[in-house]
Amino acid sequence: MLGLWGALVAAVLILCVGTAGSVVFDRWWSHTVAAQNAQRMDQSLAGRVTRVTGNLTRYLDALRAVGASLQTGTDGVGGTLGRDQRFASFVQGLDLRHRYTAMQALGWQIPVSEFGAARLIGQQHAAGNPSVRTIPPGRPAGYAVLVYQYDTEPVGSAPGDDRRADPAVSAALDRSRDTGQPAMVPAPTAAANGRAVYWLLLPVYRTPAAAASSGPGAIPARRAALLGWVSAQIRADRFLTEAFTGVAPGNVGVQLLDDGHPVPIAADPEGFRSHGPYARTVEVPAAGRVWRLHLAPLPGSVSIQDPEPAATVGLAGGILLAVLLAAMTVMISAQARTARALRTANRRSADMVAMLSHDARQPLTTIINYSQLVLEDWQEATGTTPGTPESPPAPGPGRRPSGDYDIPASLARVIGAANRLNNLVDDVLATARLDAGPTHNARPVLITQTVAEAVSDSGAAGMLIDASAVEPVWAYGDPTHLRQIAANLIGNALKYGAPPVTITATTAGEQVTLEICDAGPGVPAAFVDHLFDRFTQAATGTAAQGSGFGLYIVQRLVEVNGGHIGYQPGQPTGACFTVTLPAATHIPATADETA
Repeated sequence: MLGLWGALVAAVLILCVGTAGSVVFDRWWSHTVAAQNAQRMDQSLAGRVTRVTGNLTRYLDALRAVGASLQTGTDGVGGTLGRDQRFASFVQGLDLRHRYTAMQALGWQIPVSEFGAARLIGQQHAAGNPSVRTIPPGRPAGYAVLVYQYDTEPVGSAPGDDRRADPAVSAALDRSRDTGQPAMVPAPTAAANGRAVYWLLLPVYRTPAAAASSGPGAIPARRAALLGWVSAQIRADRFLTEAFTGVAPGNVGVQLLDDGHPVPIAADPEGFRSHGPYARTVEVPAAGRVWRLHLAPLPGSVSIQDPEPAATVGLAGGILLAVLLAAMTVMISAQARTARALRTANRRSADMVAMLSHDARQPLTTIINYSQLVLEDWQEATGTTPGTPESPPAPGPGRRPSGDYDIPASLARVIGAANRLNNLVDDVLATARLDAGPTHNARPVLITQTVAEAVSDSGAAGMLIDASAVEPVWAYGDPTHLRQIAANLIGNALKYGAPPVTITATTAGEQVTLEICDAGPGVPAAFVDHLFDRFTQAATGTAAQGSGFGLYIVQRLVEVNGGHIGYQPGQPTGACFTVTLPAATHIPATADETA
């Protein structure tokens, strides 16, 4: 009972430890997957930031190239007419429609004083540019007049427009002029069907040294050296799509936001909104503005693994494993108890065998011996012919009945019964030894000698047993086992069959065949399948003489010696038992080797 409770306690402990381990694994797995997902998103975000900043740099490089082409000629109104042709030819070489798909227009604007505005318009009209608009008067601070513009699509602006008409644009122009850095500002025209549009402004000076100057006099020096501003009108949604051209699709979505814009200015894919536990946000400097790039996995993204299903499966699997281990612990404990019970039963069986071999056999031997002595003394005193336990002497002259029975015949029956009981004890002991694992002292055995000894032990000879066909063949086995096999089969034939009992022994290749047949009624067909079972006897008139162990012992001994036993009906009647044994490969030179 203690063992069962111990097994149950161990099972509960295993279940608790397994469940706790499963929970720990669940937490660890979820954390690991989340960390891997976060790492993938961080890598994707870094790659997208690089693409956005790289595309913005590419646009600024184009503006710098345009500005460099305009850094020739003289300042002021008189120097503008020569730049018109240079601007147009250079911009056409940039191939804006194909290389800069987000750029709707590229323009050049110059600073003009209030008194120089009318003169500029007149010169433009005289030069054949009647589309230049009239600049509104009354701007003492001056103007930033759009002089040239190259459009890839309608943008709602034209040469002669004053960029300083919008306060935000005017502030951006001043900031870029004084810092020498590009500036970006939302376009006041905001064309393109309500989509976010920006002006990218780059100041151009007479010499590059003016943009690089520093110190207290840097701002006045830049203002004095300013030629004008190159501007590009950019659509945000096309800019973002262009930045991600060539990036593997289908894993993450991106939103682009601007501090001054209430809603996302662009998204890729279009309409995407960033959300979820793995969403990432990073600020991207954009020519004096701050853009925010939002990144999140797309639904069904293969790059993001949901930790919950795997963790749930792991938790359930761990608990199930713990339950199985607990059940196995109980089963192993039960098997251990069964094994202990079997060992106890085997030990008691061995004790019973030891008791039978000593405490039962000794009184039987005493009964047989003393009964035999009394019978012999009686026969000697009376001068009668001795009988056998199986065939007691018949009453005759000189017999002295004691009451209603014959004393010699009764003693003979006592001796016969004791012999049968002694044989039963021998069979039980032999069966117990076989069950416990028989000893096997194999050596070459001369079958002729074995058969002769078995025939002699049976007490039958002459017309009852014919062993003339036993060839001098050698088998390989335990001599004691082979002698018992032959003796049991001969005794079985004499008990249940009828004479003559025919014995043959032959060899073929690596096998020796021993066949023992009788001329009796044979084995009933219904009993053949149980012929070699323990405790079985056929329903014949002499069945009471046997114990049901004989053929079972024979089969076990044959198998122990590497052989096989079979049965087949005799022709025309009788029973034939055939034993095959391994043939000896080494025949001893002297008989001593077979002892």
